[in-house]
Amino acid sequence: TQSRSSAASDVYKRQIKDNTNAEVLILGRTPIFGPHPNIVLRNISNVGQINKKANALRTDYYKPMDTLLSGIAAETSSSFISKNEIICSEENCEILIGSEIGYTDCCHWSIAGMDYYGTALIEHPVFQTLLHE
Repeated sequence: TQSRSSAASDVYKRQIKDNTNAEVLILGRTPIFGPHPNIVLRNISNVGQINKKANALRTDYYKPMDTLLSGIAAETSSSFISKNEIICSEENCEILIGSEIGYTDCCHWSIAGMDYYGTALIEHPVFQTLLHE
């Protein structure tokens, strides 16, 4: 039997391939952080530790989804951007933006987050290439 995600993947591939005149950009899943940001901040004595602490609390939920979505993009000649790569490096996740937190809870961007991460998405080379084709 075919797994649920595999069947869904096949449906998405067919829908993308049937719309051959469209440029398709697939975005990966937004990184999710363990507890609410207020809980993360409660035990930090140095503001400079926030991004490093966020990286430690990042869950791995995005990995299988990013793998699936990047595979769909490759098989359909679509483009793919991992939001995880925009928000997190190997050591830090940029959740402290200036003096504001980029998330309102474990997985939703604040206004500051939407502005900061949205700008990063728009400025991403893949997005820019699609925009100028």
